[in-house]
Amino acid sequence: MNHMNRDDLEKLSIYFIIHNTGINECSVSEDDVKSILIDKYIPRKMPLKDVLEILRHKKVFRYIISHCDGEITVKDILTINRMLLHEEDIDPDQIPEEKINELYRWVKELNYRMKTSSKKDSKVFILMELHLKFEEIRPFRDGNGRTGRALIVWSCLQQGLTPVVIEKEYNREYIECLKHRDLQNLYKLAVKNQKKDIDLVKNNENNENNEMTKNALKALYNELEDIYNNFPQTDELEVKKAEIQSSVTVIKNKAEYERVKQDLREYEKACMIHRRNLKYNEERENDLGRIRKY
Repeated sequence: MNHMNRDDLEKLSIYFIIHNTGINECSVSEDDVKSILIDKYIPRKMPLKDVLEILRHKKVFRYIISHCDGEITVKDILTINRMLLHEEDIDPDQIPEEKINELYRWVKELNYRMKTSSKKDSKVFILMELHLKFEEIRPFRDGNGRTGRALIVWSCLQQGLTPVVIEKEYNREYIECLKHRDLQNLYKLAVKNQKKDIDLVKNNENNENNEMTKNALKALYNELEDIYNNFPQTDELEVKKAEIQSSVTVIKNKAEYERVKQDLREYEKACMIHRRNLKYNEERENDLGRIRKY
């Protein structure tokens, strides 16, 4: 079952589009994909076919996400290929009966072996084995590779596996594996790209966490300075401020962050009490001064 959050799915969709189209000799960058899909504009002079490839792959990815909790059917495969080729419909009657029968057998084998296999490594190996079979069947006049690689992503999401997206930089190695039915090297290539997908997610998470941490610490420091500048200080408060300032620079985790934040609240409260006491003493002195006049 797919347990990826929305942000990770968006990153995966862009990653999938870049590389699945790239293997098909469509040269688009991450900026191209983001501009077209998110900002809704074409960032540079691009061939129309490249723009259409991006839009069609986005449609395919959305279809996969909305259906990947269920088993793949022959109808799903026909639908994905139709989306990629932007054809109104693919009539099974236009595909040789032998190919259709092979597709039904392929789907039955895929779903059965995914159900009966318990190890993640084994499932990836099976997916690569069946990918070779699918590319041998070649049921469509065009788009067999793009369709087959989309089915790999579907199966990975359905099975809770890190998605296998073959990067376009490995195009030659990938094609050689298909050409020579080299299952062992195709599996190694899949694992290598699967690890890259894991690293990609981790790096994105680390970058986001680091950015969040920097922003949070900066906010703490700025708040400390605001309190210091807006409240009168005593020697004791000056020392407290210096201690908090020193603590901010060595925060390593959320627990430490929360402790320093609590110290900041106590420092602010002490500053407010000191200001209130000063104001009270000032008003009292003024009152005593007026009494002395009388």
